[in-house]
Amino acid sequence: MANKNIYVNEVKLKSLIIRVNNKKNNIGDSKRNKRIDELISTFLNLIQKSYKDQKITSKKTRLKEHLKRRIVELSEKTQADEVTYNEFAKCIILMIKRILTKPQFSGYSFKDDFYSDASYKILKYIHNFDHTKKSKITGLGVNAFSYVSQIIHNSIIYIIGEHKKYNSRLHDVYEKYRTILNISKKSHFNEDYSENPEDCLRTVYLNSIDDFNNEITRLDSEEFNLNCKINYIVPENLKELFEKSDFEKATYTKLHDKAFKKGVLASFEFEWFRKSWM
Repeated sequence: MANKNIYVNEVKLKSLIIRVNNKKNNIGDSKRNKRIDELISTFLNLIQKSYKDQKITSKKTRLKEHLKRRIVELSEKTQADEVTYNEFAKCIILMIKRILTKPQFSGYSFKDDFYSDASYKILKYIHNFDHTKKSKITGLGVNAFSYVSQIIHNSIIYIIGEHKKYNSRLHDVYEKYRTILNISKKSHFNEDYSENPEDCLRTVYLNSIDDFNNEITRLDSEEFNLNCKINYIVPENLKELFEKSDFEKATYTKLHDKAFKKGVLASFEFEWFRKSWM
């Protein structure tokens, strides 16, 4: 678990932010970057070790505090170089990715917007981070991880809000268009329209990429009620596949776009387990 969190370690992140801000403000030089990175590596290796001997544990604690102070001191005199910027970028991307795994942020098809806006906001506001400030309540220094996480969280909320506004405006335009044409809310594009509520609300299980492609074909050949909604249930392993493969992700996006063009309100729910998958 420690290795998994290595890029979002507080000391490393704080050092990177200080050096990036120094580069923006032309403070110091870039000669010490390699030495700082070596100290950070030593610190990260140290915090992963545990000892039963109390004396060794106490010595480890003192060494950790010394390394933390030394890393910050050297960072204050150092500008970010190319390697530092790349490491900072890794931190940002990894933090965005992990925050997007929260349940309230899953199922959205515009994740590229989350990444681009959050990255932009971090670079825009990172200069406001002051590592020398301390909390009036706790007396502890400001937390770099919390600072960046809050920017990312606010950015994601902002993007969701912007998409909701866009969809709302689109709905208003559609309603205006429907009113001009005097189309009843119960109207159907086909003459053989049925008022069966099941035609307007469906739950569809998509267990594979083939299911996605078949659903795209089905949507293309079918006409829908103006207020039709389809709730797609998708296994979590497919969600992971979409995140890893741009080719597979295109299939997910294609289905989402096809539903939109058909006037269908589509929602996607990702589940870890369902008996029908066995």
